[in-house]
Order: sequence, then structure tokens, then C-alpha cells
Amino acid sequence: FDQQGIQTGSNYQRFTLRINNDYQIRPNLKVGHNVAVVRQWRESVPDQSSTVYRADPTIGPRNELGDFSDLSTNASTGNPVASIFYSNNKVKGYRMVGNAFAEVKLLKNITFRSNFGFDIDQSNGKFFTPEFFVSATQRNEENDLTATSNQVQNWLWENTVTYYKEWTDHRLNLLGGMTSQVFNAENLSGTARGLIGEAEEFLFLNAAQAEEQSVSNGSSEWAMLSYLFRVNYTYKNKYLFTGSFHLFSMNRLLILLGNAKPLIFKSSI
Repeated sequence: FDQQGIQTGSNYQRFTLRINNDYQIRPNLKVGHNVAVVRQWRESVPDQSSTVYRADPTIGPRNELGDFSDLSTNASTGNPVASIFYSNNKVKGYRMVGNAFAEVKLLKNITFRSNFGFDIDQSNGKFFTPEFFVSATQRNEENDLTATSNQVQNWLWENTVTYYKEWTDHRLNLLGGMTSQVFNAENLSGTARGLIGEAEEFLFLNAAQAEEQSVSNGSSEWAMLSYLFRVNYTYKNKYLFTGSFHLFSMNRLLILLGNAKPLIFKSSI
């Protein structure tokens, strides 16, 4: 998948691999998996729709010399074409989503099913702004780079037992089980100014000459354990009764780390 964005300079590329299979191991045992692996690349630019709306229509984006025009003369706005030109924002990463299950028919009317699902997302981004001057209100006196890294993991394990029976005008479906879910995310971000060069090979935080740099790091975690029960009863395919019960317990932990003192939040339900 390859698509250009509405604004010049923005695009999105994605490669997806899917693997879906079911296996009948025995007459009473079936296993399977559904997995999708995605590799993605994204380039973005600042949204300039409001800037274009306010810009002076009598002045072109570039002057006779080919330089970017100062559009702040007759309107309190910058040059949207220059903003796009001087932005260099790239994010790449991968994501894997899927599940694996096993289903066992214990007795004639009783089935046990165990399902393990996962969602893993990891991305790295670089956001670079070079040194430039368009006008007194649209300039960057020193180039700067922000590098980010984000990781998200989400796990879900479900175990259920189902009882199903039909007789004469009646149909009964009972389901009971337990589920557990764990979520954790971590982000890391660093910003530096005054890189020794503006070519692609210099876009690293270690290439910065300025001593002032900033780093931030944080994470969020939570876990949940739940018990569930559901009953569906049908009479003559006309009348339906449904009842359900759900009990859960949850713990949450939030940690924020930066140049200041760490902040830690914890809650339980």
C-alpha cells in the first residue's frame, strides 16, 4: 500500500503479511491462528489549511528570485509552502496483531475454548527543522531534531466453557469463563539543537553541538482479571431471554520521567 497525502510532502507506505489457518488435530480438537504483520513508513507535514485560508492571495509563495515570499506583510500568517518545505518528519515502525486458539469438545454439549490474543506496536520517529529565514515571524535560527521511540504491548487471554443444547421448542446456551489482560506502553523522546549538518547522515542526537538537550521518558501499565457468565434461552424461536454477569479487578501504574523529578501514579479497582 502506497498513498500520497493531500498536502505535498506527506505520504504513507505499508506492507502487510497475513497468516490465517485452522487445524483439525482430532475429531474433538481444533486449533488455529490469525496473525497480521505490518511494516509501515510515514512522512508528515504541518497542517497548513488554516494558513492558506488566511494568506494574502495577491502574493505568490515565491518571489522573482525564487526565494520564499514574506506573506506576513498584509496578513498575520506565515508562508505555508515554506512551512512544508522546511519540515522533515518521518516515522517508521511495525505492528503485529493476532491470536491463537484451541477448542476442545469435552462432552456432547460442552466445549472448552482458550484464546490468546496480542497486539504489539513499535515505532521510531525523527522530526527535524533546519535553520531558515522567511520573515521576522517565520524563522528558525538554529536547527533542531527530536527523536522518539514508542512501544506498546497488549495481551489478552480468554478461557471459556460453553454448554449448548436444543430440544423440542427450547434452545439453551450457557457460557462461563475468565479473561486476563495486560497492557504496557513506554515512550522515549530526546531533543537537541545545533546539529553539525543537515544531511540525512547527520540527523542523530549525538551530532548536536549545543550543550542544552532535553530527554523525557514515561510508561503506563495496567492489568485486568475478569470473570464472566452469560445465558441465552430461546423458546419456539420467538422469545429470547438473555442474562449476563461480569466481575473484574484492575491495577494501573503510570510513570513519567523527564528532566524533572519522576512522577508515579498507581490505582487499583
